[in-house]
Amino acid sequence: MTHRVEVDGTVAQAHALRGRAAHRGWLVVGRVADAVPDERLLLHHAVSLATLHLDRPRELEEAREAVGATVLGLLLEESPARAGVVRQLRHLGFGDGEELRVLWVGAASPQVLSGVVQSRLSAAAVVHALTAASDDGLAVLVPAASVEAVVRLLREALDETGQASAAVGVSGVVAPEGARGALTQARQAARSARQEREPVGWFERLTLQAVLSDEVVRTRVQELAGVALAPLLAADRFPASGGRLLAALEAYLAHNGSWETAARALGVHRHTLRSRVARVEELTGLSLDVAHNRVVLALALASRDTEPQP
Repeated sequence: MTHRVEVDGTVAQAHALRGRAAHRGWLVVGRVADAVPDERLLLHHAVSLATLHLDRPRELEEAREAVGATVLGLLLEESPARAGVVRQLRHLGFGDGEELRVLWVGAASPQVLSGVVQSRLSAAAVVHALTAASDDGLAVLVPAASVEAVVRLLREALDETGQASAAVGVSGVVAPEGARGALTQARQAARSARQEREPVGWFERLTLQAVLSDEVVRTRVQELAGVALAPLLAADRFPASGGRLLAALEAYLAHNGSWETAARALGVHRHTLRSRVARVEELTGLSLDVAHNRVVLALALASRDTEPQP
């Protein structure tokens, strides 16, 4: 189907791109009134190619998504990623040496979320974004220039799958071989956004975590501040504790010592939280009423959280 349209005062033709099951879009071409037969033939080929590109079989899309998930999984396995794996990105639409970001969202149904995200990416013609679902969430690799558009699509997918309360974490800009480190950044950003009840967290806005992302700095902070945390971690390994003491400390510090807010975030009564924090003080030997002690424990927790995660 062809329509004559006027674009900025120029008469043009709008050719409908019709797929097998639905209308896929329009191809608008100017200067067609005096087109010679060869130009008309090229135009028909262009319409056909555009339609085929937009209406690729779902089986082909699924195969590409599976390959992309495998490549992303390999990129996230080690740091730096192997050169042979990085080179595969060029076959998936990424440019050589293109700057990238990693997005992370902890999701209850990562596989379901991945399917919805891929569908939205395809519909928006953002074809060179890769997703990889794991047991606890979804990682997405995107060109740095496309990150805001993909963040919006990911938020829409979370709404559609009933997971609107989940937070999206966005890493800093990295080279492809640094994808694993970027995943750690994105996890940190998502954790911070979740604590602050924000829909999206950006790593470069997390000053403390950004400093501690440097391996040398992180290792030194762990050596100095981690000693204070050791007794607490040892106690939390027992079944009777079940990690509740560490969670209590994190909540208390994250909510600036507000008993009500921290207890509500943990889903416990404030008296229960007070009891657990008292036990934390007993084990560490540090009173949380002292600001310097809170700083030491916060540094210990932050340096521990920046350890790479698979």
